[in-house]
Amino acid sequence: MKGEESGHVQKVYELRLDCDGDALVMQIEQQGGIACHTGRESCFYRVWQAEGGWQAVDAVLKDEKAIYGAKP
Repeated sequence: MKGEESGHVQKVYELRLDCDGDALVMQIEQQGGIACHTGRESCFYRVWQAEGGWQAVDAVLKDEKAIYGAKP
């Protein structure tokens, strides 16, 4: 289950499929405040900027090591 290790889980309210059947949208409630393994609220934290390419724009809310512990 997503979030089993970190405790950050999503409650799914609705699933929608586009007309081509190749894109899915999920309406969820994020529990625990963090959805990304990087410690951010969302996995979509990078924005394309013409000057410089992909840039991280959302803050890290919690360090990965604090969520998952030290890697072996």
